[in-house]
Formats: sequence, C-alpha cells, structure tokens
Amino acid sequence: MNELISVIVPVYNIEKYLSQTIDSILNQDYKDIELILVNDGATDDSLKICKKYQKKDTRVKVINQKNAGVSWATYNGYKAATGKYIAFADHDDILLPGLFSHLMSMFEKDVDMTCCSRNDLYDEEIEGYTWQGDEILTKVTGREALENTIKTVPYNLALPLWGRVYRKSYLDKIDIEKYAKQLPTIFMVDIFVMPFMLLKARNVKYTNKVLYIHREVRTSISRSGKLNNFYFEMIDSFPILFEMYKANGLNDLYADSLRQYMKTTLQRMWYKLNKDKVEYIDRKDLLNSISVRFSQFYPELQTIPLSFVDKVNFRLFNFSKSLWTNTVGVLYFSLLRKFKK
Repeated sequence: MNELISVIVPVYNIEKYLSQTIDSILNQDYKDIELILVNDGATDDSLKICKKYQKKDTRVKVINQKNAGVSWATYNGYKAATGKYIAFADHDDILLPGLFSHLMSMFEKDVDMTCCSRNDLYDEEIEGYTWQGDEILTKVTGREALENTIKTVPYNLALPLWGRVYRKSYLDKIDIEKYAKQLPTIFMVDIFVMPFMLLKARNVKYTNKVLYIHREVRTSISRSGKLNNFYFEMIDSFPILFEMYKANGLNDLYADSLRQYMKTTLQRMWYKLNKDKVEYIDRKDLLNSISVRFSQFYPELQTIPLSFVDKVNFRLFNFSKSLWTNTVGVLYFSLLRKFKK
C-alpha cells in the first residue's frame, strides 16, 4: 500500500529528544508520509528544531499554536491531516525501522486499526535495542479489543494512541471534540479517547512485534506524581466512560474501571491533597468533588466483585477519610511505593 499516512506529533519543550524522534519517523522505509509537528507554545528551542526539519524535508508541516495542552495540539494536528491513514507519536519516543510498512501491510478491507507492540525504556536502554521473537498476528473486533484490555492476552492491548495506524475515514465518524469543553486537558488523551476508538472500529489487527519505543521520562504529565489538570479532569472523565460501558453491555470493563477510578484516581488524589502538602488554589473544591464522586459510586461498589483488601480499603475510606489517610493511604501511597522503587 502506498497511501499517505499523516503522522501527528504534539510538541512541547522537548528540545533534548525531538530530533531523535523526528529522524525515526522520516527515516522509515515507508516514505509516503506527512509529518505534522504541532508546537504547543514551547518556550525552548523545540519550534526552531521543527522549522529546521520543515526546511529540509517537504513532507514536514509545522503548526504553531499558543499553549493549549497536548489534547488540543493532537486534535489540531488531526484536523490538518490530509492522509487517508493517521498515526500519532509522542515527541520523545522512537519509531523502530519498518513500523509503518509493517502496520500498513496488515490492513485488510474490514480492518480499521493496526497495532504493534511497544517497549518502555529509559535513555540508557534505548540505543541498540532490537526485538527478537516469533511474530504472532491477531485479528479481533473493536469491541473484543476493548473488552480484552482488562484480560491477559498474548498481544498488545494497552491504550496509548501511538504505535498504531488508523483509517482516517473511520476516525472521522467519531465525535472526538464532543468532550473538549468539559475535558480540555484530556479529551484527546489515550486513556479517555481510546475506548471510544476501539469500540467504533470494525476490526483491529495486532502484531506482538515491538516496533515502538516509549521513552520513560519521570517528569511526564501522567508520571510526575504532581497534581495538575490531567488528574483533576480524571474525576469527571471516568463517569463518562462508565456510561459508555454500561450502555454497550461491557459489564466487566465497567467493574474494573470503577475499582480503578475509586482507588487510583479518587483515593490517590485525596491522599496527595492531604498528606503531600500539595498547594492548589481550588483545594477545598477538589476535596469536596472527590468526596461527592466517591459517595455517588460507593453503592455501586457493593454490586461488583471485590477482593477482601479492596472491601476493607473502600469501607474505611467511606467511614472515615481521615483515618484512611493515616493508615491505608500511608501504607499504599507512601510506604509500598517507596519499597517498590
């Protein structure tokens, strides 16, 4: 296949790694691409680097916007795309040789998304990395792919946007901007938008071959541990997914997401606001929002399977958030995390 792939890369203050990422895209053996670099108001030399590549290679397009966040940068890049196929990449990741040619060769008439496996590596692990193994191709419906995100299966079912190629005609049927006003920071972030994308896909085809390197950076928005709008909007985003899961009879996904929401979103944020002395202008409002959401969904926790540990955890939080903070909260979000490191 020689159809054009639009590769969208949101860019923000990443001068250290940006050239390596761009080179890994432009040096692919599949040459029919347009690389759309969306500078999201970077304050370092990221824009200068983008423009340098634009001058060197006619396939590179640069969009320069005021800082609006990764979701808007990604979406604006998508709106500017002219290819029949779409791919996304993080601004500090590495696409291994042959990624596009391999994923394009996997398309069939009824396949809307092809996916490769990825490896999460730190800087010192990236150079010289090669994947070894026997390739396994798997084809499932989009609904099956979404259902299998909570199951142990022998192929990659993580939720990131990257490491995939999509038919643009299929993505265009999804109202991606529907929740942009409500969730301006995360409406186009994988953990929220990918469930909608998977559910709408006719079929998804996977390879277990690792063709994408996700660079581990401790200061990334979702790994820094700092409270920011990414986490605040998570409070409102999961209930939207809950409704989608229930409306489509995805009961296992609903139960798993509800457990994770109560524990890793609401309880985690409550602990950080109370124990880590996080300063935030709307602290009282956030605590109230967490409390309201927990009370809203606590009755539904009683209707889904829970381990004994989870039952004790949630009951104690419901009974006394102060007591929970100084016992279970400290144990899980402080002591155990330090032990794991």
